[in-house]
Amino acid sequence: MSFEDFVEKETEKEIKRISLIIFIILIITMTVAILIAQNNETNSIFSISESEYKNVYFFQDNSWFIIDRENEEYIFQPIELGDWDIELNSEKDLKNIMATYFINKYDIEEEKAIKEINNILGGIE
Repeated sequence: MSFEDFVEKETEKEIKRISLIIFIILIITMTVAILIAQNNETNSIFSISESEYKNVYFFQDNSWFIIDRENEEYIFQPIELGDWDIELNSEKDLKNIMATYFINKYDIEEEKAIKEINNILGGIE
């Protein structure tokens, strides 16, 4: 084996190693990006904005809810119901129906939906 053949073989081996390393780094980077995107998407689903009306809050999909603890008024209106809304008897019922809505609409795990709804309602005075 000549020196040139040896150098050529070793160069090919190095190119294969470098290609494999680059491929692995690319897969890891794509996986991390997908996980971050999924986390951001879930967080944006549960973000709310206050309405100009007292105790009325909107989700990003334009579903809305009223939580008026003082007057014990609890209403949820999924965007899919149009002008129809659901009047509830307690804050617990409101939590349950909103969690069920997000579980079914966005295929979110039950524990995550309940946790997010509890965080939202816990942050509202």
